[in-house]
Amino acid sequence: MGLKLRLSWFEKTADDIAGEEYSRDLRDDGSVIEQLGLTIEDNVNNGEFNVKSHWVTVLNPYFNHKIQYDKYDYFVSFDYADEWPEDMRTLRWDLHGHPSAHEQGGSWHMTVTPEISGEILRASYQYHGNRLPNAMMQVHLLGGTIDCDLGNVGSTLSFTPQNRQLTQGQAFEVVHPVTPTRHSHKSLKFIAPMPLIIELAVRVDS
Repeated sequence: MGLKLRLSWFEKTADDIAGEEYSRDLRDDGSVIEQLGLTIEDNVNNGEFNVKSHWVTVLNPYFNHKIQYDKYDYFVSFDYADEWPEDMRTLRWDLHGHPSAHEQGGSWHMTVTPEISGEILRASYQYHGNRLPNAMMQVHLLGGTIDCDLGNVGSTLSFTPQNRQLTQGQAFEVVHPVTPTRHSHKSLKFIAPMPLIIELAVRVDS
């Protein structure tokens, strides 16, 4: 697995006392430590951090540098650790009354747009409407299908999405039939999306 690399830098103009501080975790395989003779530019680019050709100070064992370019001073440090705390977020959507909902071809369609990019680690759903005994509903999302027992109101169940990667701003569709997949009353029909809550635990991309 190798070590993790965290790059932190502080930049300010030569005339200012204050400045801005930044940091970014890089997925390093340990090669940076083995290449101390290379320049900062080479090392950081190996870690997929896009820097310019003016980063020419040699990386030394202290991992602490001041780089002058144009009117800015960059103070850069490299820190290593076996693990960094993961940035986790929970995304939650209630399909009932979703603003994108529209009926098409005998199904309700909803478009959900994630506000972050990352990998789905856990996924769950909960039906929270009126109890409808002997009725089942199939909901299609993220490349898979979940079966909802509409008589089992309030239970939170897990599911495994086929598409586990979310991209910020890239919408995915949630679809379920207007009429339940299996039910005891043939006249039963949803006049709006079913009251289903979808919850995703996401590891945010660094």
